[in-house]
Amino acid sequence: VQWWDAVDHDAQEELVEVLLTGQIPAPDTAARAMVAELLASLSEVELSKLMGLNLPAGRAAYSRQSLQRLTTCMEKEGVDLFQARKRCFGVPDDWTPPADPIGQPVGNPAVDRVTKALARWLQAVEREWGRPQSITIEHVRSGFTSENVARKIDRENNARADANRILETEIRKMLQEDEAARRVSHHDINRYRAVTRQNGQCLYCGISITYTTCEMDHIVPRKGIGSNNRRENLAAACKPCNQAKSNQVFSVWAQRYSHPEVSVEKSCERVKHFLQDTPFSKKEFHTFQRDVISRLKRTTEDPEFDGRSMESVAWMAIELRTRILHHFENTIPVHVYRGQITAEARKAAGLDKSLSDKYLSYQLTISEPGKSQRRPYRKSRLDRRHHAIDAAVMALMSQAVSTTLAERLQLKDQEQMSSGGTTWKDYTGSDFAHQTLYHRWKENMQTLGQLLAEALIQDHIPVMTNLRLRVGDGQAHDAMASKFTSADRIAVGAQLSPQLIDRASTPALWCALTRHPDYSPDTGLPANPARTITVNGTRFGPDETVNFFPTSAAAIALRGGYADIGDTIHHARIYRVRDKKGKPSFFMMRVYCIDLLKHTHQDVFEVAIPPQTISRRACTQKLRKALNEGSAEYLGWLVVGDQLRLRHLDADDGLIGKFLTTFPHTTLWRVDGFPGDAKLRLRPVMLAGEGLPSEAANSACDTILNGQGWRASVNVVFSDFHPMIIRRDTLGRPRLTSKAHLPVCWTVSE
Repeated sequence: VQWWDAVDHDAQEELVEVLLTGQIPAPDTAARAMVAELLASLSEVELSKLMGLNLPAGRAAYSRQSLQRLTTCMEKEGVDLFQARKRCFGVPDDWTPPADPIGQPVGNPAVDRVTKALARWLQAVEREWGRPQSITIEHVRSGFTSENVARKIDRENNARADANRILETEIRKMLQEDEAARRVSHHDINRYRAVTRQNGQCLYCGISITYTTCEMDHIVPRKGIGSNNRRENLAAACKPCNQAKSNQVFSVWAQRYSHPEVSVEKSCERVKHFLQDTPFSKKEFHTFQRDVISRLKRTTEDPEFDGRSMESVAWMAIELRTRILHHFENTIPVHVYRGQITAEARKAAGLDKSLSDKYLSYQLTISEPGKSQRRPYRKSRLDRRHHAIDAAVMALMSQAVSTTLAERLQLKDQEQMSSGGTTWKDYTGSDFAHQTLYHRWKENMQTLGQLLAEALIQDHIPVMTNLRLRVGDGQAHDAMASKFTSADRIAVGAQLSPQLIDRASTPALWCALTRHPDYSPDTGLPANPARTITVNGTRFGPDETVNFFPTSAAAIALRGGYADIGDTIHHARIYRVRDKKGKPSFFMMRVYCIDLLKHTHQDVFEVAIPPQTISRRACTQKLRKALNEGSAEYLGWLVVGDQLRLRHLDADDGLIGKFLTTFPHTTLWRVDGFPGDAKLRLRPVMLAGEGLPSEAANSACDTILNGQGWRASVNVVFSDFHPMIIRRDTLGRPRLTSKAHLPVCWTVSE
């Protein structure tokens, strides 16, 4: 650091160049000589650390000083960025800053998880099938967000949906339509909001309007096909103004129209008096008002629609595209589209109907008294495999087809908002070339529908979950600390039951108590006014107190208190114990991260778990006895995210029976937690609670999908349902063996 601060910019740049290239140049300039002198003065260890620095070349290429040099060159020599870059740095015409590797962390855990998984998947794809012909990415709003942000987005969406339902009711009442009337569309809601927001005034002339008398208009039309249907470009206007304006830019029309109340200035003033709408925060509403005023002042049409505008503009989506392009040396096309284009592609190709004809239900059975029916397949968030369907749709996407689909959406919105026409359904492209490519794409989509139906029927579309195998104590750090109370401090000489001793605040205290000559596993320690123990070299007399956790829940002692560590289970070990007649029973040991921290460089699934650990003490008494006697057979381990394929799963009168009545073909379950010392929390792998249809939302289905899940007994699962634990490779295939010691599938042999 001292050297860096003492030298000039040229020497700093030379050192960066050395770190980037790993090559030490000849000391033929003063700057290079200073770098050579620095490197010569370093020890071998220091030099190794310095050369081990990983500088991201793409970001370093445009450092602040580099930008200053480029700016100075462009100002003094009157050249553009392209020429300035060549003159300042001597780069070739086709030079671009090298992108980071696909999986390079950016510091955001949510993003890093996605990029890391994608990098592994692309590498596996290349190994298996070679270089892809093209890559298409669908980016959704919550695609690169944390779980907290995703939940916030869900809350916002739910709040918006609730507000829309209220408006639907108000619109129906206003129109004197009952609940069986036509469906209230989002265009109806937008119109209602616009009239309310404008205080019942035409935005153009100020005359009074109502929901039934107004017409919706585009403030600034678009050249070519369709219009900009963003809400800042939509205005509720009276019929005379809308007809007179027609397809003109508002500001241009206002100058020509001879009406005393029609002008850009008066319309902007009306915007300033808008009533704040329910979807907006105060800040968002002010931004919206500024955007509307900007549209009113615009003097030219919006440019002709370009299909590229359907591509995602999210920073990380663009960054990911850049990294993938660099990885494949810019030899394949890579596009990033918003989810809206995927939905339109699925509808336009009739994919849902195609799947419904060939794959009759998702096998959702709706039971009512006296009847039962099948529900045809529809793309739904209920079935997690809808992501695979969308991915397959995007794989067939091209720039020309995406442009046509986007234009169809524009026409659809425009017609539904104004005339109510349906010509958009027949639109297949702006010219013969686009029409030809669109029809060819629809034929390919029909074939895709057949392939998807077969894959769904044969269960060839896996649903994957990342298994977190690394030992971490982050959740323990987040745990709420509590203080020991006087009731938790008990004298050494008092009577101590086995249950109380198992709640000893440290493993050393537990060992001291259980190794005392008076200790009995059945009765614990009797009262003894002369008893003394030694804990970690410290002697405690009979009247001195030691700490015990107030509950049997797993906890660790902290300075001045303790913390619950029930959420820090790393894995669960499954054991088989046979009785005297040879009949097996199955038990589980939940292994906490705290008991594995000393073994992070070993196989944490095989290390011994001593009796004094929290993991061992939290087991059932039968398992602890079998472990002490050496009669417990270790079968394998489970972690959250593991998949279990259960056999002989029959419907009964309980919770799972009611669930199977609705979803009778559910055999693949996911471990979602270990809520008790002998219980697994299981949820269906293929199903997501967010898409549960109202007709299937009985208490059993809602409990298993959205509530506490199926709290299944370990003994019942392994005795009655003979599970196959499925671990998958990067491409979703069951991993039966692994030379790299990766997790593999396993089952229980007789």
